[in-house]
Amino acid sequence: MVIGHPEGSRYQITYGYIKSKLKDVRNDKVLEHNAYMKQGNSGGVALTENMKIAGINISGKFTLLGHYRKGYMIPYNIVKDNINKYKTKESEIKVSSINAIINGKSYKLNLDSNKTTEELVNLLPLELTMNELNGNEKYAYMDNSLFTNSYNPKHIEKGDVMLYGDNCLVIFYKSFDTNYHYTKIGHIDNLNNLGNGSITVKFE
Repeated sequence: MVIGHPEGSRYQITYGYIKSKLKDVRNDKVLEHNAYMKQGNSGGVALTENMKIAGINISGKFTLLGHYRKGYMIPYNIVKDNINKYKTKESEIKVSSINAIINGKSYKLNLDSNKTTEELVNLLPLELTMNELNGNEKYAYMDNSLFTNSYNPKHIEKGDVMLYGDNCLVIFYKSFDTNYHYTKIGHIDNLNNLGNGSITVKFE
């Protein structure tokens, strides 16, 4: 069964059966069927009699006299495998930096390569009101908890961005020594002194 909207029609359904074993056509692994197709059916689904997806239609063939000959579809299992391969490749792409817009000014936040930053990137865009603490940092508690791998860095550099606990994001705007434990998020170069009071930060 082929269903689609060819040539401007709505929900046109045609019926047929599989005519061939798996074969190569234009670098695709396809099956032939004889359910009637028109221009516009490509990309639509072919269904079994039990309304399961059999495949994705890619083209129909006509004779020189305009008589319909056959249609081609990519079987569902091949489509599914290709989607899974694409998802795997997509997940392998690492984001190395994001924008941190602080009170309207944009900074580049270079990210550490770790599971915590991967989870943070999945939350973007993220806007936080970050409060002042100790004259050297701004912090905000997020609604989501992130993976932690905390350690004591012993020294904080101006521009460091850390995770305290599993949901407290911290931007340090001064350098100092510390005994606290954090999970490293990344670093903002050329960060200005953020001054007293709270700030609004949008990560994107």
